[in-house]
Amino acid sequence: MSVKFLGWTYFGDGFSSIGEQLQDCIDFRSLYSKFKDAASAEKHRKLEAIAEECYDVLIERVKEKEIKFDGEYHQNGEYGCPVFETEFGPLKYDFTFRGWGQVMVDAGFAKNYADWAWKDYKKRTIPDEVEGDEFLLYKG
Repeated sequence: MSVKFLGWTYFGDGFSSIGEQLQDCIDFRSLYSKFKDAASAEKHRKLEAIAEECYDVLIERVKEKEIKFDGEYHQNGEYGCPVFETEFGPLKYDFTFRGWGQVMVDAGFAKNYADWAWKDYKKRTIPDEVEGDEFLLYKG
């Protein structure tokens, strides 16, 4: 399995997210089965692996390009949400404020998620400042 980084988009655009796809596999009404059916269980397993691979690619990209911003920009900034090409088509990877703060920790830009979850404690660098010709904005 291989994912490809496509670009950055707005958190609330029309692209489906990895989280939405994972939730679509779950049967929230059943007391006996977590998944809707066998196909949903298999899709969920694949999506979990895709999410892990996307996360690794994201961490490497933000480290390489020194992209640093807080969870507020991730959810509300014009270019705060990464998009990946996957076997299920383009999927954005959206996070909570705390989740995005952990991205910054894993990229080596903070010691704990709170440093980047809600406010920049250092100058931020958003994608369109460093991506150059590689910068893409996807709209669903």
